[in-house]
Amino acid sequence: MSPETVFLLHSLKYGFGLAFLYDILRLLRLTIRHGSLMISLEDIGFWAYTAIKVFVMMQEAYNGSIRWFSVLGGLAGILLYCKIFSPVFIRCGMKVLKPVTERIGKARKKIHSACKVPAMKIRQKAGGLKKRLTRLKKLLKMTL
Repeated sequence: MSPETVFLLHSLKYGFGLAFLYDILRLLRLTIRHGSLMISLEDIGFWAYTAIKVFVMMQEAYNGSIRWFSVLGGLAGILLYCKIFSPVFIRCGMKVLKPVTERIGKARKKIHSACKVPAMKIRQKAGGLKKRLTRLKKLLKMTL
């Protein structure tokens, strides 16, 4: 095989792998609620990682010069993965992860409700202490 063919296959593999990695991010977002800031940070991290991987691949193969067949190979790998494997991976991943996240959510609610009563008592005592300190402060101001 020619070096260009081998490099094209590597580009397909990289595109496939990067699409798979992004699907893992998508699964995490679907199972665990994320704010827009967290989603933005994840995307920035993903694209920085992608840029570094592609740069290193190009640097090792052709001294950093861009070969358009490698770009097209990477895009073909991404499209191949997204059309054939991604829907199956997301569907199966949700079936596996959804029960786990539901259990975690239920456990979190139980812990929250168990901590709610003691926290309310502490808040009430702190409120009473604040009232006493305010009265003491006013009394000191009047006497001085």
